[in-house]
Amino acid sequence: DDLLECTALMHAAKAGELYLKACKANDADGCLALGRMVQAGTVTPTQGSDADGMFARAMEIAGQSCRAGSALACLTVADVLRATGQTASADKLNMDAAGQLDTQCTGGDFTACLELADLHEEGHGVSKSPDRASALRARACTIGATAVCN
Repeated sequence: DDLLECTALMHAAKAGELYLKACKANDADGCLALGRMVQAGTVTPTQGSDADGMFARAMEIAGQSCRAGSALACLTVADVLRATGQTASADKLNMDAAGQLDTQCTGGDFTACLELADLHEEGHGVSKSPDRASALRARACTIGATAVCN
């Protein structure tokens, strides 16, 4: 048991280092992942990587990308806003991203189809529609997301 725990701690520390490196390279998902690890107590806050600081940095990076037109960055910001109870702001960002995702999905981007399906499944910024979500997942399957094919 001690060996397994030690191995898990070493892997967590390495993951923390890599997430910090990604965050410093302006990767919002890296900042969010590190913030979640620190918040969960999986890694200790080091080199300025406290959870609040990582979440703030993630929001800054993703916010810049969202304003520049990245639908996926808007979804990242919306997730953080929703997690902090700012549902109306999150729904606005989700609604803005949905239009871009729809265009990208129609153009053959299966990731966009899957993200849009998730929005419709949950009703975040768009009408809640399990049927629309299912159709989008089927479209994603057709254009290459074989992992979602039933």
